[in-house]
Amino acid sequence: MRRTDAGRALLPVLALLAATACTGGGGGGGEGGREPSKPPRLKKLWSVPAADRPAMPSPDEDAWLGKGVLALRTGDTNSRLVGHSAASGEQRWNLPLPKGTTGVCALSGQVNKEGIGGVLLDAGDGDERCTVAAAVDIRRGTVLWTEPLGRKSEPSGSKASVSVSGKTLTATVGWNDLARFRLDGDGKGRELPGLPHFRDGGANPGPVDHDGRHIAVETRSGFALYDADEGTRLWHRPARSRDAALDGLVSADPVVLDTIEKGRRYYRTYRQDQPGVRDRIGKELDKKALNTPLTGRGVLVARFPGDHGAYAYDLRTGKPVWQRGLSERENLEGVRGGALLTTHRYAGPETWVRDRDLRTGAPRTLGRVPGRAFEEVLAWDSRHLYVQDTDREANEKSLTAYALPERGSARDYKTPPKMAGGS
Repeated sequence: MRRTDAGRALLPVLALLAATACTGGGGGGGEGGREPSKPPRLKKLWSVPAADRPAMPSPDEDAWLGKGVLALRTGDTNSRLVGHSAASGEQRWNLPLPKGTTGVCALSGQVNKEGIGGVLLDAGDGDERCTVAAAVDIRRGTVLWTEPLGRKSEPSGSKASVSVSGKTLTATVGWNDLARFRLDGDGKGRELPGLPHFRDGGANPGPVDHDGRHIAVETRSGFALYDADEGTRLWHRPARSRDAALDGLVSADPVVLDTIEKGRRYYRTYRQDQPGVRDRIGKELDKKALNTPLTGRGVLVARFPGDHGAYAYDLRTGKPVWQRGLSERENLEGVRGGALLTTHRYAGPETWVRDRDLRTGAPRTLGRVPGRAFEEVLAWDSRHLYVQDTDREANEKSLTAYALPERGSARDYKTPPKMAGGS
């Protein structure tokens, strides 16, 4: 309520109303009465029935948002790719599977600026996992071209992956089987030459990871980095131990690799203009457990097994920037602008959405969604959040879009009760 100058005689009455209007606690009183004890509700923009999702979904690899379309991988076996209007939730398309393929195995992390994404498809009777690469136009839901990857199936224990840049689609099926195709192939993906000196001048490389910009390779004596578009080797760095292994490419600028050395897991930064390895980032951990980190604004943020806290490190120096104790039910979803996007599920159910500054860890509350529990955060942009959630009353899953404010509130709101068995 905005105070007006209607008359001094009304001031005592307004003061009494302000003192009695709010209950349930909250921050100290500001001008005109107490501050609200809860953040505002997020505005629901639309909600449609949700299709089944993969048993172990990964929004980084199972959802696209671009060109006005939200595309999701649905189902667990013989998965399909379905596109929805990001503005209304209406289904735009259901990707027709090319002849000889049986389901969608993997998606690139996102589509490129032209709205083209990479897909790996299952073939045969479903027993040939991730053996066909395809380029897909997210606007029309059409397959532009398909190319076989030249192996019978995704090996047990390995993970197939695909990434795209403006010019190139890169795919790995086994730990070390890599193929690259031109995206602008006029209806056909033109395969590009193999990477030079792929394993110190030898045969097949060790494990490979890629992000559309770079390809990181474990070699016989260390780690190498290639340009994904040009296929040129940018550098090779020796490992610090004979049992060194590559587990992932974490950041592109600067390059951060997830590595295992001497039975321990490390993040390490690399620079093309300096020899050797730069600083180690984060804790020294057992090689079997580590959560996927997030990066932005020159900071890497990670949560570690058995520790509810979030730890931030400077990407160029490896030095700690901040540490924050978080609830085990507060999830770090990803990076939105210059902040971490987090969700926190409380009893009720009720879900709160916050930003945390990447440089300080300070939280700002964006809003809350009472009566609904977020099952999965699918995608977001600067002003929208797309989730699969469950209605408390009907116990039905929905695909829902919420409006996000440009900036959250730094107010210290009184939080709802904790979930049973958690904090």
